Amino acid sequence: MANVDWTHYSNQHFYDELLSTNGIPREAAKPLCDILASFTSKELDERKIAAEVAIRTMGITFTVYSEGSTIDRAWPFDIVPRIIPAKEWRVVEAGLKQRVDALNLFIDDLYHDQQVVKDGVLPGEVLAQSVNFRPQCMGIDPPHGVWAHICGSDLVRDSDGTLYVLEDNLRVPSGVSYMLENRNVTKRVLPELFETGRILPVDDYPAQLYDMLASMSPRPSDEPQIVVLTPGIYNSAYYEHAYLAQQMGVELVQGSDLIVDDDDIVHMHTVDGLKRVDVIYRRVDDLFLDPEAFHPDSLLGTPGLMRAWRSGKVALANAPGAGVADDKVVYAFVPKLIKYYLDQEPTIPNVPSYLCMLDEDRRYVLDHLDELVVKPANESGGYGMLIGPRATEQERREFARRIEADPRNYMAQPTLALSTAPTLFDGAPEPRHVDLRPFILSGPETHVTMGGLTRVALVKDSLVVNSSQGGGSKDTWIVETEGSETMLSRVAENLYWLARYVERAEDTARLISVNSNLLLDMPGKAALSWSTLIDITGSGEVFDTLFEERNERNVVDFLCLSREHDSSILSSLANARENLRTTRDVVPREIWEEVNRCYLEISEQTQSGMKPRQRDGFLKSVTRACQTLTGLIEGTLSHTEARTFLSLGRHLERADMTTRIIDVRSGNLLPRNPEELIPFEHLQWMSVLKSLTAYQMYRQNVRLRVRGPDVLRFLLQNRALPRSVLRSLDEVSWELQSLPNHDRPLAVAALVRAEVAEADVQSLARAPDQLHQLIDEFQIGFNNLHEAIAGAYFAVSERPVKSSQSQEQTTLDHDDDD
Repeated sequence: MANVDWTHYSNQHFYDELLSTNGIPREAAKPLCDILASFTSKELDERKIAAEVAIRTMGITFTVYSEGSTIDRAWPFDIVPRIIPAKEWRVVEAGLKQRVDALNLFIDDLYHDQQVVKDGVLPGEVLAQSVNFRPQCMGIDPPHGVWAHICGSDLVRDSDGTLYVLEDNLRVPSGVSYMLENRNVTKRVLPELFETGRILPVDDYPAQLYDMLASMSPRPSDEPQIVVLTPGIYNSAYYEHAYLAQQMGVELVQGSDLIVDDDDIVHMHTVDGLKRVDVIYRRVDDLFLDPEAFHPDSLLGTPGLMRAWRSGKVALANAPGAGVADDKVVYAFVPKLIKYYLDQEPTIPNVPSYLCMLDEDRRYVLDHLDELVVKPANESGGYGMLIGPRATEQERREFARRIEADPRNYMAQPTLALSTAPTLFDGAPEPRHVDLRPFILSGPETHVTMGGLTRVALVKDSLVVNSSQGGGSKDTWIVETEGSETMLSRVAENLYWLARYVERAEDTARLISVNSNLLLDMPGKAALSWSTLIDITGSGEVFDTLFEERNERNVVDFLCLSREHDSSILSSLANARENLRTTRDVVPREIWEEVNRCYLEISEQTQSGMKPRQRDGFLKSVTRACQTLTGLIEGTLSHTEARTFLSLGRHLERADMTTRIIDVRSGNLLPRNPEELIPFEHLQWMSVLKSLTAYQMYRQNVRLRVRGPDVLRFLLQNRALPRSVLRSLDEVSWELQSLPNHDRPLAVAALVRAEVAEADVQSLARAPDQLHQLIDEFQIGFNNLHEAIAGAYFAVSERPVKSSQSQEQTTLDHDDDD
């Protein structure tokens, strides 16, 4: 089964978290996309099923409410991670800390002097009509001055890539357990993904949460008694309550498990009697927390909790009353609050908002309901809102009536073109809209989770990501892409040419081997000859100055063992070795040893020459050595700039050699008129495929007889073939994407890729002259691409390091440290 073709993934007009608009993986996503592209649809489906089994086995569930009943469902999860570069995340992290600092100062102000209202920054009517303002909290000073100890701020990215804060959740924000479990499931079913780059961990959240809660304890103790207060098993987030209690090693309690004594001390009932509680991480809403202070008929809370909290005998997180800032109308004032309390400009912008309580804003909203998203001030979970462009006329009329009746309760925002991320359906990636909920812990210090909960709209074109309304989730990776040092231009150039020379040596060995076998099948009749190999390697001028005849012995000696020709196997490996000598500090020792060993063995061949019976073993040893080198590079180098320049050199050389083989051999193979048939044409086209190790792949993927048009299309344009010209250029483009200052070389690469992808192979297959002209254009494009790479990254020289005759003497001796 063929690998998944990610080149057909279309994110339309939205910003995609993994791929740029031209389908090239973003820098941080390149290693992930490389591995995912190696899977077949069947393999991806198997991994997806494995994830679903793991989720059921681990019991990761959420609860939905439907027609008065509750339904436990397995957590919906997509195995393709969402990726954010660490450099971008550091800005987001700073912006979230700034935001929650201002919000905590704001809440504290409201429950004390309300100076923000007196100074006219927040309209008095916003506070007067706030359903989450708790007069019972006036004058209370919680530990560290923090009210919202755990905050979940929802982030969205617009079509231009800008991240916005969509809303803040400060009452009882949920979802962090699913963030942690998403990582666990991904590690279980796709462990190889974690070998692709520096993925920053999220596992420390429970420890950070415990430390923050412990810091709030009213009693000095190394082991304060902390509990998680849950409404019970029928709550939609009960799985999370149990998970966090387990991960922190604390008790999960319900309201009936607690009692407040006459001294305002909270205890929990245990088999050993009453045990004092110091800190309560409450997942019960304010109004149900304490029937003495709020709803008298509540069975979820504990009578007297507010008394105990007010007297400082117990700490509550989040503090009651924190939800006053969890208001979508207050949200619109947060940029002003940041300026007012911190004297700073917001690091992360708000989504532009219209407040229906303001006459001008309300008129605009009512006139543009078909363009806006309208939200009630204090709903959550995606309930109660209107998505104007997708609503019916009747729904818009109903919302207009609600807005007129209670304008304070509604605000509106433009319909954002939410970013997308690849999501698997039937083994193929499709774009789906996503948001992100990071979690911020506030105590003596402020911590932001390394990423957050990425929620994904599983329904095509839907903007609703909430799990309660059909949404799912993804693992979120913060990926470190920056190294501690910048690579020297000299080192980059040497690595680039090292890879080109190794690829050249391997391709030349394959070419000679296949040509030898072909001529045994076509004695005296071959259109291809030993002379053709000289033309393919572009070395005719040098060869003709050294030899009088292009016979088998001269051509083989020249291409294998010549020191006068840069494209010979010996010279290629010598030049590869010399380039590596100056860059040994950035590659593993094993790579140097393999290059050195291979060169020394071949050098020894020059002492006695090479007999025809030795040729096959010699060529196979060269091919194996070069493949071993490529494997070492793939298996030992991390995804740094060193690996990037090695890959650039290898794939550009590969594209160059493939077109050379097509050009020279097709010139001999193609008939001069449609009626002409060339004997042995089938064998000759087979030799073209075998020269590029593509014959078996052709049979598996094309499943047609070996004909010129099909072979040309396969070698030029089939992205599934690692040695095809288009696949090689794709690799070059992907690698360039990860480098700085890539605009010029990436633009050149795009032009060459377009030429190859759009070539009319069917017409060219019967027109040798036109094909030759097109191949010449490709070659010019490759040279332009090389020059663009050299101009962007190589400081002085655009030529590879080569071995001189004096250097050659030393290459036969091992270095002392080897």
